[in-house]
Amino acid sequence: MFARHSACWILTIATIAGLAPQAAAQATTSPIRLQLLVNDMVAQLKVAFRHDAAERHDRYEQLAAVMESWRRADGSDANNRLLADWLRGAMRASMPGSRAALPQIPKFAGGPDDKSVGDPFGDDLLQE
Repeated sequence: MFARHSACWILTIATIAGLAPQAAAQATTSPIRLQLLVNDMVAQLKVAFRHDAAERHDRYEQLAAVMESWRRADGSDANNRLLADWLRGAMRASMPGSRAALPQIPKFAGGPDDKSVGDPFGDDLLQE
């Protein structure tokens, strides 16, 4: 009897452990979670740079540029993960007292900076 219950518990734990990374990835990239991260970033900038309006404004503009680039890209989970990672890195760089630069703007797939989208003949050599 004990062995059968142990096997059930082990199977249950293994199933939960196997699903945990998928659930965590989906939770990170959900639209609601992304909006919360953006809200957290805005709040972080207000607190960390409340006495430095110029720096706060520069960082708001960088955040706006990232958000615009993300909006123009396709709505893939990979792009959502890139945005979430950028927001977390930007929040770490914007801790009170920090003067660290924000991370580079990510290259979102399907966005205006994506070289894989656009002119399919762009890499052809022009022969004269």
